Amino acid sequence: MAEAAFRYIANHPWIQPFSIDDLHVHQYVAPQKGPKLERFNPAKSGTYAPVENNIYLYKVFNLVSSWASSPHPSSDCRENFDIDGQNDCILASDSLLVIINSSGATLDFLFFRNEDEIHQIVTNIAQLFPKSILINGSSTDRTAILPILSRGAFADDSSHLDTFHAYPSSGKITFTSHENALEKTYILIPDGLRVEIKSDEQLITQIPLALDPWKRFSPGWQEEYSSVKSSKGWVWSINNGPQVEINSTASQSFSPFTASLPDQKSAEDPNFDYPRGHFLPFPVALFETLSFGDFSIDLHIRIDQDLSSITSK
Repeated sequence: MAEAAFRYIANHPWIQPFSIDDLHVHQYVAPQKGPKLERFNPAKSGTYAPVENNIYLYKVFNLVSSWASSPHPSSDCRENFDIDGQNDCILASDSLLVIINSSGATLDFLFFRNEDEIHQIVTNIAQLFPKSILINGSSTDRTAILPILSRGAFADDSSHLDTFHAYPSSGKITFTSHENALEKTYILIPDGLRVEIKSDEQLITQIPLALDPWKRFSPGWQEEYSSVKSSKGWVWSINNGPQVEINSTASQSFSPFTASLPDQKSAEDPNFDYPRGHFLPFPVALFETLSFGDFSIDLHIRIDQDLSSITSK
């Protein structure tokens, strides 16, 4: 049987199986009762585990654990999670925690607190592919694996990849690029986050949504995710869990990983034109905008709300 399996893989070059090292990297703790994140439980202060010696994730999850046990408003840029010599920023309320990378002013993580539960809304690729982030902050492997997600949420296709100047204030943080060519402002709103972007250039902006990614280790997990077109944008949700309605004043598109699930029941066809979402890691949905000037993007976060009430607005 093993010989037949290896022969099949050899004859299908588009299949890229994990190596033994990859399997070691993708070992996760099974979900426990109560709120949880990859490799640790944020419901209890300090109860986290090292994530494959990845200092970046270790420091991020440590912060989330502390915030979950004692949530409080914050707006500062004093941490350096990815050890690149440039301080990263934290924007938080009692219910929302936003971690922003000052390189490109991109959002790496977004967590939502609902009573005693913590839910994740936005991810950084390092969480899905821990080995791809090097301790020194290099992103060589990471960019080669998934260039779409390699720079975080609210990344754009412009050349503004240098460090932004950050200006924290109550409930928001504004970032300006060199010579003020691009400005991004992250603003806490009552039910989520708004990002206002000012630019004279055409920009393509991307937001990888990953609702509670630990769900992907449960039987039948893929059936729990669904997307619906709303009157202003898109709704991405988990049954009996978090929902995020995302919309923008710019032209927008939405590509969930679930887009190709029905096609996978058909006979294999290497020439089939799979949708964009097919190439995303589980359980990511990619929201993209195309803008010609200033625009904004809103993320409205809810728990287990009737989708019909959202789409009928």
